[in-house]
Amino acid sequence: MVSRAEFSPDGRYRTVLERRWDGLPFGSPGVCAWIMMNPSIS
Repeated sequence: MVSRAEFSPDGRYRTVLERRWDGLPFGSPGVCAWIMMNPSIS
């Protein structure tokens, strides 16, 4: 598994997280799940 993440300018929030188990390059088509969390409880 490989991961890529991007954070907000203040470094407090992760705005993008991508994990790949299939060895394809980041951004390649695949299954997508979108999960949003309230930053005050995450």
